[in-house]
Amino acid sequence: METNRRTIVLTLRLLWAWRKRAEGSMVVEASLLLPFFLVFVFLLITLVRIHIAEMALQTAVSETTKQFAAHMYPVELIYKGVKGKVENSNAAANWEDIKRKIEEAKDKLDGAEEFIGQFEAYIPDPLVAVLGYVKQIREQADRLKKDGKEAIRDKIIDPAVQTVFTSVLYDMADQSVLQKDRLTVTGVNFPDFGDRSDSLMEIEAEYIYYLSLPFIQKEIVLKRKASERAWLGA
Repeated sequence: METNRRTIVLTLRLLWAWRKRAEGSMVVEASLLLPFFLVFVFLLITLVRIHIAEMALQTAVSETTKQFAAHMYPVELIYKGVKGKVENSNAAANWEDIKRKIEEAKDKLDGAEEFIGQFEAYIPDPLVAVLGYVKQIREQADRLKKDGKEAIRDKIIDPAVQTVFTSVLYDMADQSVLQKDRLTVTGVNFPDFGDRSDSLMEIEAEYIYYLSLPFIQKEIVLKRKASERAWLGA
């Protein structure tokens, strides 16, 4: 009887010791695997956020380009009207006059109670904001054409042009996702009203995403481009 009791006690002690060793082993394994698991979770979250930022950037570029292209016909009519008053004018000229004419029409619309039949007044404000800089864009495009390059593939040199297009693009973007100081318009091609072969409205932009993971700090540059054929007259 005493022998059986000792055997049972010894067995219980062995089982208890084995359980302690097993628990200790599991704790060690968990402590080793936990950092890798957390890095994996952070990586998945980061990939999702990058994808959301890419979608927001593409949407902003596409919507801005579509809006500009869809309202290009009334701008073309104004351009032809202004150009017809000046001899020997080229595609890069008179854009300041066009912008001023549209702004005057909008001022009349804001102060009127009845409908005003001036189509200039209904051109979207974002498009009006950039018209004063189209001259620089077209002049650059003409220079690049002479060199056999496409304007959209070159960076905008004029900081003022870059700033105004970036502001317009940010206004069209999901501001809960994109931050303005990380967003930059890097290329613009404006339709040439004197050349139907160059009727594309193109905008290219980039967004800097800061990748922050354990032991990894890196900048990722997201780039997106949109092209739309402008609505022009015959």
